[in-house]
Amino acid sequence: MKIKNKVLLMIILFCLILVSSCSKKNQLLILNWGEYINDDLVVAFEKKYNCSVKISIAESNELFYSKVKSGTTCYDIVVPSDYMVEKMYQKDLLQKIDFTKIPAFNTNRLLPGALAILDSLGPTLKDYMVPYLWGTFGLMYNKKVTGLEEALVATKGWPTYFKKEGLLGPIRCGMYNVPRYAYATTMFMLDMDPNALTDESLNEAYNLIKEAKFSEWGTDQLKKQIASGNLDLAF
Repeated sequence: MKIKNKVLLMIILFCLILVSSCSKKNQLLILNWGEYINDDLVVAFEKKYNCSVKISIAESNELFYSKVKSGTTCYDIVVPSDYMVEKMYQKDLLQKIDFTKIPAFNTNRLLPGALAILDSLGPTLKDYMVPYLWGTFGLMYNKKVTGLEEALVATKGWPTYFKKEGLLGPIRCGMYNVPRYAYATTMFMLDMDPNALTDESLNEAYNLIKEAKFSEWGTDQLKKQIASGNLDLAF
């Protein structure tokens, strides 16, 4: 499936950004997604710099925002996705990054996808963030379910995911519990613009999701549910 550049930047591609908050001596406080950093690297960092690293987890951009906005914890680094960086900046929740302290950072080392998202956010925000990683969302499925892979290939994914087309029997489906992404998937299914938001498109999305009757709504744990056999197909 080919996706327009705008869609890639705003909906499907997500750029997890390192942004600077405030510091606390000898302790690095990080707000991150689950499973997005190697635990051995954290241990090595603590040993080399004689400090402690405390990592808190958030499962959605909205939770990132609420945790930072509350001010309960003064994080040094937070790792939200592209659009949430912009919102945090607009709400004056970020501090500029002193790039003289990060000599290894060089935009020439970034992949084209990360550079495109960085450029889309504008020159002002470049002082407040460092691209961490980027990738695509997609459908994950259990290959042991008879006929599921064949159905996904035949329908190019979405009709099987939403309407169970081509399947030999019932399956358990999971949807990503973020309105932005859930809405985008329905627009792809309906061949509509995921960047457009109208009463008609909202009603179409609502009806499609309601009819799909997803077994579970979640975030990063959906992949674990697939791996453990508790779900057959998930976004």
